[in-house]
Amino acid sequence: MTIKKETITIFIIFVLCSLMGFSTCLAAPLGNIWQNFLGIKSNSFGMFGNLLCFLPYFLFGYLAGNILEKLGYKKTIIIAFLLGFLGITIQYLSCKNFFLKFYFSEKLPLSIFIYFLGAFISGTSNCFINTLYNPLINHLLGEGNKANSLNILVCGVNSFSGSIAFFLLGFFRYKNILNLSSISKMLLLVVFIFLITMIIAFFSPIKKIEKSNSNESSLNLKKILSIRHFYLGMIAIFLYMGIEIGLNNYTRIALNSMNFYQISSFLSGIFIIFMSIGRLIGFFVGQKVSSQILSLFSSFICIFLCFLGIFVYKFYNNLTISVFQYKIPLFAIFFVCCGFFISIFSSSLFNLSLKGLKSSAEKMSGLFMTMLFGGGLIPIFQSFIFDNFGVIATYFISIFSFLYLFLYSKFYEKL
Repeated sequence: MTIKKETITIFIIFVLCSLMGFSTCLAAPLGNIWQNFLGIKSNSFGMFGNLLCFLPYFLFGYLAGNILEKLGYKKTIIIAFLLGFLGITIQYLSCKNFFLKFYFSEKLPLSIFIYFLGAFISGTSNCFINTLYNPLINHLLGEGNKANSLNILVCGVNSFSGSIAFFLLGFFRYKNILNLSSISKMLLLVVFIFLITMIIAFFSPIKKIEKSNSNESSLNLKKILSIRHFYLGMIAIFLYMGIEIGLNNYTRIALNSMNFYQISSFLSGIFIIFMSIGRLIGFFVGQKVSSQILSLFSSFICIFLCFLGIFVYKFYNNLTISVFQYKIPLFAIFFVCCGFFISIFSSSLFNLSLKGLKSSAEKMSGLFMTMLFGGGLIPIFQSFIFDNFGVIATYFISIFSFLYLFLYSKFYEKL
């Protein structure tokens, strides 16, 4: 089976992951907008919508893998589109003035709970998307560097779409129109994109993947979780997701606390753009270099950059560089540059964990999805650390996570 014969399937994968990237990257900033709108100081409240966006991974990740295994890829793709359409529509409705008239308490209008519901349903859609695209690509192209490179490219498109969300937020802030009304227009556009691509997917000839007859297909949950390189890889994915969401968002929040409001969202967008560029480069490098080497090198560089960022923040807090007419704190540059290297972890860790287990890929992919909950749980924990101990302490959580990824990659062959 070649990419040429499966062009439509690959296209749908790209569209799904683009929509997933946009809605995921919008979750935390939209929560902060609600936080500011309601006059709530706690960063934990601002990250609660992000937590709900990732909670479905923990609740439904394994279920999504079983559904994928039973229903096949096309029906699972349609389910993902339907959930995404519903989730974004509900978030759009939460921004309308009608629901702001009804209050559960003095500071909590009905709209905030509608937004939370929409974030949860969108997260469920993202869970299904994440569950299906990696094993589908591996089935289309087989295991190895070729599948890994395409997985990295798909992740790059996902990151680029996420950066668009941050750039739009930055533009709205620059124009002083960052409010629920402007956000609702952006969400309405995403609703129409979901609807159109769902119709395309429904009429698309997505080829059914034949089941393998090997003994691996009978692996039960207990047997799967006893495979050392797999369950340690699950922990790696949990920590990686916390890094990707937390490192970017708390750099943005740190900049806001230093009154760099106009550039904070733009730098978050640059972080995601750097992830896109890193994944584009990884698409070519991944065809020649193994997932283990990519993960090992990237985790080492990220540890180095984080220590540099902390050092500059601690001792040269006021040091800035000028880009066009804006001044950017130097410490933020080091953390933003981590985006280049964080970019390859998703596909690389997936391939390392599933090496030699292709026939059980759907079920194991579902287990993997439970670990993406790290993208919601770790940032909410970091918000508590940030509020009580400051931003430097939150960065050490990222360093610990990078260290685990480094050790997992370093000793992978011995697992």
